[in-house]
Amino acid sequence: MTSDRSDVAGTAGDDGCLRWVTAVPLVLLHAIAAWFAYTALTIRPAGSWDEARAGIELSCVLAIAASGLAVWIQPASPRAG
Repeated sequence: MTSDRSDVAGTAGDDGCLRWVTAVPLVLLHAIAAWFAYTALTIRPAGSWDEARAGIELSCVLAIAASGLAVWIQPASPRAG
């Protein structure tokens, strides 16, 4: 079966480069999210009066935001369809 989109047929070999281009920001964002999660786990408040809880909450929110951004920029799977 021939493709009716001849302009796209020759770009099948470029998938490796596209994977590297999208993998670099995804790895960086996941590393940032892991760092924020590690920070949230290692901060220990000294008591109920301590303001470290705000730092823990901020680290959790930033980890979720970095992970959400990584999922959002992830390209759609070419196998769908």
